[in-house]
Amino acid sequence: MLLDYDSSRIKLNSLFLQCFFGYEGKTISKPIEKVGLRIMSASDEEKFGNQPPELIVLADGERLRLGNMYRENIEFSQSGGIYEYLVNTIDANDFVRIAKSARVEVQIGSDELQLSGDYLEALRDLASRMNP
Repeated sequence: MLLDYDSSRIKLNSLFLQCFFGYEGKTISKPIEKVGLRIMSASDEEKFGNQPPELIVLADGERLRLGNMYRENIEFSQSGGIYEYLVNTIDANDFVRIAKSARVEVQIGSDELQLSGDYLEALRDLASRMNP
C-alpha cells in the first residue's frame, strides 16, 4: 500500500507501541483475558520481512518472552519511508505486570524501545480499565 499523506511528522528509525483490548457489549462485564499489542516500525528499509520477530519485555529486570509478532501490514510512503505493523496478543496478567513496572524495555527482534513517564502512565491507565 502506498501512503498518500504527509509522513514527515513520523521520524524514521522509530518504533511505536499500541495496546488495546476488546469486550462484548457497552461495558466490561468480566475481566479481560488478552491484550493486543501492535508495534509500528518506521524505517527507510524493511526490517522484519516474513520472519516473525520475537517480543521480549524486560519489566523491572524480569525477562518476559511474549511470543512472536506477526506482520499485519506494510506501507510505503511517497517520501521513502517503510512502515511495518506487527501484532500479537498477550495474557492480561503479563500486561498488568508490565504496566506496574517502573522500568520497561521492549525488544522486538534486534530493536529496542524504552518505555517511561507518560508511556508507562498510559499503560497503567489502560490496565486499570480492564476489570468490571
